[in-house]
Amino acid sequence: MREFITADRIANKIRQMRSQHLGAFLIVEGDTDARLYKNFLDCTKCHVENASSKDKVVAALNILEKDRFEGVLAIVDADFWILEETIPSITNLLLTDTHDLETTILKSPALGKVLSEHGSEQKIINFGKDIRQTLLEGRS
Repeated sequence: MREFITADRIANKIRQMRSQHLGAFLIVEGDTDARLYKNFLDCTKCHVENASSKDKVVAALNILEKDRFEGVLAIVDADFWILEETIPSITNLLLTDTHDLETTILKSPALGKVLSEHGSEQKIINFGKDIRQTLLEGRS
C-alpha cells in the first residue's frame, strides 16, 4: 500500500487539509518518527504527515515550496548525507544531528532516563561496560 503513496499525493493531501487546519504541517519519514515528534508538538496546531520514505518527504516538500505553500516543515534522518556532502538545499528541510533519530537519542540524556526508569540498577552495574558505547559499536 505504501508504494502507492507518492510525493504528489502527500502534497495534495496537505493542500486539501489547509481548508480545515490553519496550523503548521510537519512531514516525516515514517510511523516511528511521526509517533515520536507528536510527543513534542501541540497536534491541534501542527499536523504530522508520514511520507513513508525520505525521498517522498523531500519530493513532497519540494512540490509545496515550489507552490509557495506556507507553514510546512520536514524532518528527515541525516543518514550519510553529511558524510557524502549531498545535503539538498531546501529551506524548510531539517536533518537529524546524527545518522538517524535513534542515534540522536543515544547521544542525548534520554538514554540514561530510559535506563533509570525501565532498567535494573543491579543489571546495569553487572553489565560492566558503558551501555551507550556498546550500543553505538553494535556489539555486546
